Amino acid sequence: MTFYHHVEEMEKVDYRYFKDFSGAYINNVGEKSNRVYKLYVRDLERKVLTNLNPAGELMWKAGLYKGYRPNKDCGLRTINANKMFDFAADLIRNNRALGTLYRIGE
Repeated sequence: MTFYHHVEEMEKVDYRYFKDFSGAYINNVGEKSNRVYKLYVRDLERKVLTNLNPAGELMWKAGLYKGYRPNKDCGLRTINANKMFDFAADLIRNNRALGTLYRIGE
């Protein structure tokens, strides 16, 4: 569910930051160049670990998910993206991200 990470980026959480990654790029006509891409990554020095299952459970309880839970029946579920964004942003804004969207590892 990378959409969670989109919300974290839009909310500018302090447990992630932008990191540059560079590498070779080949375009559609075979021309090679080096490119740099920025990704919003976990703060490994703070031992941040992604932990989204608690947020998912809260969304099930709030009735936001429709369909089947993972490993039940077909496992397919849907959610309204705007409602999910608002729900996850609310967790972040109300200082509830720790324990619902991420945890600190050992």
